[in-house]
Amino acid sequence: MKKINIYALALCLCSPGGWAADLGKKKEVNTKRVKILSKLSLSELFDVKVKIASGNVETLSEAPSLVTVFTGKELRAMGIQSLEELLNYIPGFQSMREVAGGDGFVANGRGYSTAQTGYNILFMIDGQRINNDISGGALMPNRFISTANIKQVEVIRGPGSALYGTSAFTGVVNVITDKELNNITLSKGNLGSHRLSANLSGKNDYGQAAVYFHQFQQQGQAYEAKLTEVLNPSVSGITDPRRGQDFQVSYQWQDKLKLSLRHTQRDVDDFFIRDYPHADNYHHTEQNYLHFDYQLHSDKTWDFNVTGGYLTTKQQRRNDAFDRQRNDTIRFEEQEWRLGMNLHYRYGKHRLLAGADLRRPQVDTGRKDIANYDGTRNDDVSLLTESHRNIIGIYLQDQYRFNKTYSVTAGVRYDDYSDSGGNLNPRLALVYRPHRNTSFKLLYGEAFRAPSIRQTQSTNGLGNPDLNPEKIKTFELAWTQKYKKSQTTLNYFYNQVNDRIDTVNVSVNGRSLRQFSNTDTVKTSGFELESKLDLGNWKLRAAYTFLTKHEQAPRRIARQTLALISDYQRGDWHWNVSGVYHGSREHEYLINRQSSFVPLASYWLLNSRLSYQVNKGLSVFVQGQNLLDETYYTPVKATDFSQGIINRGRTVQLGVTLNF
Repeated sequence: MKKINIYALALCLCSPGGWAADLGKKKEVNTKRVKILSKLSLSELFDVKVKIASGNVETLSEAPSLVTVFTGKELRAMGIQSLEELLNYIPGFQSMREVAGGDGFVANGRGYSTAQTGYNILFMIDGQRINNDISGGALMPNRFISTANIKQVEVIRGPGSALYGTSAFTGVVNVITDKELNNITLSKGNLGSHRLSANLSGKNDYGQAAVYFHQFQQQGQAYEAKLTEVLNPSVSGITDPRRGQDFQVSYQWQDKLKLSLRHTQRDVDDFFIRDYPHADNYHHTEQNYLHFDYQLHSDKTWDFNVTGGYLTTKQQRRNDAFDRQRNDTIRFEEQEWRLGMNLHYRYGKHRLLAGADLRRPQVDTGRKDIANYDGTRNDDVSLLTESHRNIIGIYLQDQYRFNKTYSVTAGVRYDDYSDSGGNLNPRLALVYRPHRNTSFKLLYGEAFRAPSIRQTQSTNGLGNPDLNPEKIKTFELAWTQKYKKSQTTLNYFYNQVNDRIDTVNVSVNGRSLRQFSNTDTVKTSGFELESKLDLGNWKLRAAYTFLTKHEQAPRRIARQTLALISDYQRGDWHWNVSGVYHGSREHEYLINRQSSFVPLASYWLLNSRLSYQVNKGLSVFVQGQNLLDETYYTPVKATDFSQGIINRGRTVQLGVTLNF
């Protein structure tokens, strides 16, 4: 609490004119909003405005992409505490536990699996990409992405490289943070968990500022009783502790300048590396970014702004062997400079968007220290042959509205990588709205994922500098229908992935090694259904996915997924119940160097949150995940496990929120 008070004092004292007076003036307004904090109106449910699909503000039915939105109010009502949890409520997406890079989650989109880093999905916070170039993904340095300061989450289901470049492959996730929250939330639960989050904001005639702080710690679950069939009986103390903290400061001066500074840190210990439990594993990840956005010109005809930033990523991993006589320490440090510009031009029925990005990621440290069995050491072993790349991207898009019924969006982006060459990605979208409550969309898009620095430059035999980028072509057809109290979207998609990057066995100097290579072509397709129903105090939401084609051998993706949300509010009571169903999957298990595909059973997860509004500024809540204490396993990339990896059981938390 001491740190939070210091941050609050600095915000109040250092601003022109004093923030304290403005916070006092806003207090009465904010307390009046508490009563409706969790209520979701029809307009919030059905007419949400998004910007992620085209760079222009528009409704979901107008957007030239399939977009799913969750508001911060919905997330708080559901008790969702990490972005990885939320992905299971979005059609086409699946999130599950992985341990290849330490305890964490892997996110998959539309029948196509990725590594734990989630490098086929682009993750952004306030429009700034947090995927790094060492791994290509975001979920390694940003595990358990917090939802405590979220205003809205916008998700493109499908390709987005025509606007956002690499990794916008099967999806794009943009977290929009809330700059007007003033609250503190404390919670404590089983597994030795406690959590603290605080939001402070204020504004005056010169601008507005916001400070966010979040910290959590969990001792973790003990797994011996559920893993006796795969563990050495002499092993004890197998848990999955997690710790983390986030800090973000945002400032906006008038409508001209936006500044943001963000820090996130995660530590996970113990648990598994391959098929062995370890009591002395340690994984530390850290990411920091500084970003600015300056509006050079803005009027009714055109807007022009420049953006820039600096991103750093640090990773450190220590693996202690089963017999504790050997350990490896791996360190990566990456920094990246970014510069961009965007031009919005409105002419008649046209809305033009043009822009350019310049990025230079560089790995300062890619080292490994090894302690051998005989007591000797190999210190400071380089893990990368090269450590930097230059990236230039330019894009152009036009949205043309023939009338209220028809609109078409066409765009293209070209990205040039100094190490892997150029990539051209077009998009085309036709939106037909014969009635204000009915819309049809016919969409085509291409996307790419540039091979990561680790995949091209690793010195351990994995690296392959001749890798081509992965490419995907996507066709989509969607129908959205709104009624007075409901809205339903049904769509079909077809993907063709070329030059898939995966590890294969190669022979080097008579030795068999695993190396990254461009392998086969993968085709995936399926139907997605998203539906919302508003019955006043009772609101329902559902998401269903059925894959007609998906990855095989192994089939790590569930063919069917279903998510249901029931939200009921009466007086000062608010009760939310949600459930997630994942169909059966397969896990690859290597026996005597021969692959065996182990079937993993389907499962249901039931979650709930009950809150009570004590007064205008105080609410209390109890929430739980996996309330039925389901024992279930999910597939992992490592082939040493005989039945996938076990997931956590029931967790329960009690908490209090103070709004001011």
